[in-house]
Amino acid sequence: MSAATLQLDACLQRYLHETSLREPAPCRHLRGQAAGRDDANLISSPEQVQLL
Repeated sequence: MSAATLQLDACLQRYLHETSLREPAPCRHLRGQAAGRDDANLISSPEQVQLL
């Protein structure tokens, strides 16, 4: 998994998040906290989590 969807440039990534992502505030908060951990490379991107 990846913290961001691969093969998307920054502009397209921002558009995807602004138009289709429905990430609840608690999930966003937890993702932010997890980003500082040693195993942060295991974080799934918000759009991957939304799909699940």
